[in-house]
Amino acid sequence: MLSSLLFSCSEQVYEYEEMVRQELKATNQTMTEVEIKKWAIYLSKWSEPDFYQKSIEDMTQDDLLTFTKNTVESSEDILYNLLVADSLPLSTKIQALINDKLYLALNVAFVLGDIAIDDLLEKLKSCKELEYITIYSPNISDDKFTLELESAVSSIGIKTDKIKFRG
Repeated sequence: MLSSLLFSCSEQVYEYEEMVRQELKATNQTMTEVEIKKWAIYLSKWSEPDFYQKSIEDMTQDDLLTFTKNTVESSEDILYNLLVADSLPLSTKIQALINDKLYLALNVAFVLGDIAIDDLLEKLKSCKELEYITIYSPNISDDKFTLELESAVSSIGIKTDKIKFRG
């Protein structure tokens, strides 16, 4: 990670690095090169639409909604993180049961988005090796889903202690 931090930066980041160095020199302060790089990356992010610049105390509900809309991860990124969280090899074959919503990796079903309980059960009934269900909670907007899920999955032989919520 450190090597990617040091070597994969845009021209804008290099410009910010130079500004940080000049400011440090002018104020007679010092920083390591890594600290300078971190500050430069931080400063470069300020111009991006998903960078929240206000004080956290001033954050409104509208700010939160805008911020979360701009930070949605791709299904690929979410699946990668879930594989790591569930201690599965990154080389694990992932089968899409319902694109962007339901995936199967070995013995784990990943629920990434809103899905009707009936559709979920229909797809999971055919998964003979299924042991766990991992739910990526940030993408689930239906409050009833969690309540219905626990009773519904027992009908296909999955106990409630085999349901994991991540995110």
